[in-house]
Amino acid sequence: MKTLTSLEQKKLRLFYGVAAAFMIAFSLTLNRIPFIRLKSDFFVSWYATRDFLMDGRNLYDPLVNHEVDMIVYGYDYGYGTGFYYPAHLVVLVGPLALLPYPVAHVVWTTAVQLFLFTGLLVVIRAVNWPQTVNQIVWFITLIMLSIPSLQLTIWGQFNTIGVLSLALCYRALRQGKWGQAGLWAIGLTFKPQNSLLALLFLLLWVSSSRDRWRFLAWFFGGAGLLGLLFTLLQPTWAIDFWGSLDRYIPVDSIVDRIWNPHQLTAVLVLLASLALFVRQSRAEADSAAFAACLALSLSVGALIVPIGGMFHVLALMIGLVLLLAHFRQNVPKWYHKVVWGLLFLYAAGWVGFLAGFSVDKHIAWSGLAYTTLLPMAMTGLALPFCLDLKWQKVKV
Repeated sequence: MKTLTSLEQKKLRLFYGVAAAFMIAFSLTLNRIPFIRLKSDFFVSWYATRDFLMDGRNLYDPLVNHEVDMIVYGYDYGYGTGFYYPAHLVVLVGPLALLPYPVAHVVWTTAVQLFLFTGLLVVIRAVNWPQTVNQIVWFITLIMLSIPSLQLTIWGQFNTIGVLSLALCYRALRQGKWGQAGLWAIGLTFKPQNSLLALLFLLLWVSSSRDRWRFLAWFFGGAGLLGLLFTLLQPTWAIDFWGSLDRYIPVDSIVDRIWNPHQLTAVLVLLASLALFVRQSRAEADSAAFAACLALSLSVGALIVPIGGMFHVLALMIGLVLLLAHFRQNVPKWYHKVVWGLLFLYAAGWVGFLAGFSVDKHIAWSGLAYTTLLPMAMTGLALPFCLDLKWQKVKV
């Protein structure tokens, strides 16, 4: 990132202060509403983790679902609530499980906002997009006040762990710190369905060059130690985790809702993406091709992996920053058109959300912009760079 003037530094510090105050105030407001506080997805994870640490209870005990429903609703809601994460998520939730739940809830809902905020700043500084302080403030503000971000905080979800981890991993790769990047990539496994394809791309990319293999050693070494630790604490956790997924509510992917007979569309899109990843496996970490393939892995994953809600869309913001940085450098004549098009999608999501309230379709209509059209648009923006179209190649 370019050197800032004294005035710009003051603007940023003021922005950081205002943003921190907003995050805390929003968390405290949610915490004061008992139903929202208890209905948060964080509650069931806190509850299961507390019993695991204090009583040695199985993290994936089906009775946890029933007990949580009785606390939240007063009856068995049958929604399929439960601990649906790999056991090593306890590394993050465990310390909070030792606190009273209202306190833990405020800490966690503030933290998930901070993860997103910090992840965006990390990748913005890495590629110098947006370029000016005013643009940075506007961009981050729009993301923090987006429907997916507000929804994530209200529900106390875990997606922004992956956002921060991916941003830090990308920065480390650009700096050639392979081992550090591998350790940060472990953060993508806490909620793996959101970044499964991105992780696959990174593993393919680092495997293609012996110089990058330190990433693999640190990633698999760190992940292996976590897996071993929780196998010692709960020997059957992997089997229990897999079995718990049968209780999860059925969810369709975006391509399922469009056209995906026998998963044919999803498989073809996946194979095409993998072919592009292999094609660009020799690209440098600071190249447009690498950035585009990483963005493509996020957008295609959002289209073919069955995921509920809009929380996962926040990971796409990392890809958007990378793509827009390279559009500005390589295709300036299209840059402003792309920016305005994305702003239109952002506004369309809010319009759909507000208009849909009258017919109880606010999530579906907003999701059309954010979970369907945005990943499709990102895929279209990434493909020219992945295919090495004859644009001037500039590193950022």
